[in-house]
Amino acid sequence: MPTPQTELPSNRYFTKTVTVPKRDPDTQTEIKGPDGETLVDHTLGNFTFKRPSVLDLRDIGLRRAQAIAGTPGLDVQTQVLVEVCAVLPYQVHAAPPGWDWEEQFEPWDLVAIYQAYTEGVQEYGKPKPNGVDRDPHWEKSPATG
Repeated sequence: MPTPQTELPSNRYFTKTVTVPKRDPDTQTEIKGPDGETLVDHTLGNFTFKRPSVLDLRDIGLRRAQAIAGTPGLDVQTQVLVEVCAVLPYQVHAAPPGWDWEEQFEPWDLVAIYQAYTEGVQEYGKPKPNGVDRDPHWEKSPATG
């Protein structure tokens, strides 16, 4: 007897509130409070992301390859920025009012947005505890209603 397939939510969009953690100025590690939770430095707002299709993944890979073509031995910060810039401008469906990708000067802000994106993509379709069918973070895109 065949095993029934798991039905995934058909909605490709999800929204997350992006916060930037407070960091130690010397080590750049996240600072935790007495309760063990990461302290928030500032909130960037709500971002609506698009779950990547196979074609999106192909395009991300091509943008990544084009950005590093012929450049051996990139430092870690540049590798991270290449990844972030290959993904975010294309997978962010909606950003807070006034957000402009070309006016961003804080790498940690971009890293926080990228982390929210990857967490959301990983959460997509995972079984939820206590019979909950879908993650409350997954919402309809503002463009599709």
